Amino acid sequence: MPLVRAMVWSGLALAAQGGGCLAGDMAAVVRSVIYPGQQIEAAMVTSVDATNCYRCIPGFISDPEAIVGMIAVRTVLPDRLIYPAQLRKPAVLKAGQPVSVLLRLGALSIFMRGETLADANVGDTVAVRNKANGVIVTGTVAPDGSVLVDPS
Repeated sequence: MPLVRAMVWSGLALAAQGGGCLAGDMAAVVRSVIYPGQQIEAAMVTSVDATNCYRCIPGFISDPEAIVGMIAVRTVLPDRLIYPAQLRKPAVLKAGQPVSVLLRLGALSIFMRGETLADANVGDTVAVRNKANGVIVTGTVAPDGSVLVDPS
């Protein structure tokens, strides 16, 4: 029994240390429950002092503006620390959306119209179906929303 009591007291002592948040640390939190797939709006977000947070794990999002416009991957509870793994950027391309596809081979450029087969963000690899012949190619989403196919 003394061993169990010592383990409990040492655990309480670790919890009392604050979990690594420094004085003046601010954290972004939401005011109400955000469900998976829901986009976060500015009115849903606030900032709180995370100096004395319980079980604070480093890596939480501190700037409320950083999460505005993001999409929840899993349920985000109010007044809880928010971590990057809970959110994703909204998709630049939606499944079924018409898209320009560009293939470059040296000085040769081939352009085609296609239809995306999945949602994708800038830098993601996405499959695109050629509207003319049904051939499926994969490429990388460019910042302008087009898809660049690498022939190698």
